Amino acid sequence: MHLAPLARRLLPAAALVALAACGDSGGPSAPFSASGTSADVQAVNAAFAPAAIQSFTAAGAEINANLGSGAAAAIATAPTARAVLGDQAASTRYAALLAQRLGSGARPSFLMGGVPSQYLGKTFEWNTTTGHYEVGTRAGAPSNGVRFILYAVDPVTFQPASPLNELGYAELTTSSTSTTVTARAVVVSGGVTYLDYSLTATSSGTGGTVDVSGFATNGTDRVNFVLDNALTADGQGGFNLDITYTATVPTRNFGVALKLTLVGGASSGTVTVDLSVHGPHGIVAVKGSDTDGAGTFTVTTNGQNFATITTTNGAEPVITGASGQQLTAEEQTALQDIFSVFVDSLTLFSDLLEPVSSIG
Repeated sequence: MHLAPLARRLLPAAALVALAACGDSGGPSAPFSASGTSADVQAVNAAFAPAAIQSFTAAGAEINANLGSGAAAAIATAPTARAVLGDQAASTRYAALLAQRLGSGARPSFLMGGVPSQYLGKTFEWNTTTGHYEVGTRAGAPSNGVRFILYAVDPVTFQPASPLNELGYAELTTSSTSTTVTARAVVVSGGVTYLDYSLTATSSGTGGTVDVSGFATNGTDRVNFVLDNALTADGQGGFNLDITYTATVPTRNFGVALKLTLVGGASSGTVTVDLSVHGPHGIVAVKGSDTDGAGTFTVTTNGQNFATITTTNGAEPVITGASGQQLTAEEQTALQDIFSVFVDSLTLFSDLLEPVSSIG
């Protein structure tokens, strides 16, 4: 789990803005800027790129190994890539897993294990002999959580590189009520908070919510993100799952907004998508629906028709221009990228959840 590549998967749709300036010649002149759009995308990527964030996400498995697996198994089943649209069974399994974990009005089983009492207030450090994180003697960890020292990561093994080069630390804390659990992760390096987000799970009698929100920054540009899952289940395999994702860069007035709804049962379902990428260099929107892996989505740029995406179960999406013409290879690639924004949104949920899935 590495957030810089993740950001590149979730936000390359902005590159379509620049391409639309060339590809949508039949529409009105659009104020698109290739260089401006590239700078916006690079700013988003850079916000997730600091070494301390990379070290934290690389340590996710070790954090779970020390504190307990919690909801890790549940999150591992979340459909990624084209599973949401291309494999209805995967979407159904994901919704069923959320229903199971959220329970029926009781405290959700996400994060049920909590930080083991013997670790509260403790700091974990990397042991170069054993090749694992272990409790050290340092002070400073929060009394209601733990601290993990972060180190520069080997780009091949994704473990702390030798010799150790300390970058900062991550703190994981928790709070709960009878029906809600919240886990928070904060990554600090050189006195700067580079990543700060929380996961909150709340149960109701017929489902509940799982929400992830926070920010990532490189000290210059900051990306604020919110990823919400709201589930209603009937207890017999039927479900309604609403997923809302937003990411904004205030310094650039740039952002992404996604609304995805899954409605279905044990063997059939429909997904509805409303996605927009917006900023000072233009607006790109994707809207449509898919039932059991087959559907149609319309792409517009600044309100003008640009392309149509057709999905068929088990096959790659087919993309055609607004007038039915074949798009150039460059345009095809850009639209594949924007298509992946919404089908990969659950990957963000998985990646952010692993380091905090064992506490609460």
